[in-house]
Amino acid sequence: MAELSRRGFLGSILAGIGAALAPRWVLALGSLDPKKLKAEQYKNQYCLRITARNGESYASISRLYTGSERYTQTIQNFNDNRPFKLNDYYYIPYGYIKKSITDILSENKFSVFEIDEQGDEQGIKTLFDIATNFLNNKLGINERIEILLVINTDINPLNKIVYLEQQILVPDSLVKQEAIERPLTAETRQPAIRTTQTKRLRQNPFRTDVDYIKRKIRQIDRFGAPRIRGGRGRYFVTKHIGIDLAAPIGTPLYPIEAGNVIAVSNGGGRFWRNGKSVKYKTNSGLEVMYIHLSSYNVKAGQKINLGTILGRVGITGNASANNPHVHVQIRLRGRVVDPYPYVVI
Repeated sequence: MAELSRRGFLGSILAGIGAALAPRWVLALGSLDPKKLKAEQYKNQYCLRITARNGESYASISRLYTGSERYTQTIQNFNDNRPFKLNDYYYIPYGYIKKSITDILSENKFSVFEIDEQGDEQGIKTLFDIATNFLNNKLGINERIEILLVINTDINPLNKIVYLEQQILVPDSLVKQEAIERPLTAETRQPAIRTTQTKRLRQNPFRTDVDYIKRKIRQIDRFGAPRIRGGRGRYFVTKHIGIDLAAPIGTPLYPIEAGNVIAVSNGGGRFWRNGKSVKYKTNSGLEVMYIHLSSYNVKAGQKINLGTILGRVGITGNASANNPHVHVQIRLRGRVVDPYPYVVI
């Protein structure tokens, strides 16, 4: 994983500071946005110099950096009682900073999470989502959120909202390893298509024996699972809002019910992550989307039945080359729901 020290170790931060005597966390701050967060000596003390964000106050920074508001007046006095003002800088003496913060800074190993999405919905909305789904339990949930707020100076500490494609700096030691997507062994044999016709109203997308599908679904492929993709210090993170059904490239895809095609897409613009996709509405009212296709075989407005081939499995969009699959997303009355009961049949 990527060490921040590779991106300009120390820089000019330690000019005039005795590096040999500096606390370890001081040495780790060389490339954390130095305009907003840096180590300095002030009034002959090692301090963390911060830049005030919208909605912060002496009380809130005391709570965030020391763990209590009891040091509010102390920090205010240390900063010569200057009024708290957006984008002004303020000093917090080293001795008052929480150990959990200085320990993480001292580790000096960080990675970047980029907020991703699946289908047409962003599953990650706040730092709470990041902390609970993608970070481990080395620290309590509140401490994990505090760490993220400390090292990500562009996040509003009041609402803690995050956005699609936003890059979040995270400590390597807190990354949840079980959420990282691992390569799969390539599958070359397509599932056998069931050719017998019955009066059934619903089928699975491969039109195959359900045991084939069940065998291939991992926990990380299920609805709501946290997903971490990538490596070497840069990851894409999603909260899965569909289900992934693995199959070789070119496997034909059928509708789960008869209905009408709503749209087909090559995945341009904001929806590049989807790659080629097909969206259809079933006669029972389900809105279903297949993404990452290698090709589609229908057009918008077309009526479809259980024998219609909608498209074929692929790896387009942000699908991994070693994990061909179809991502299935389902909405019921406008709300995204777990596809498992509808497709694992």
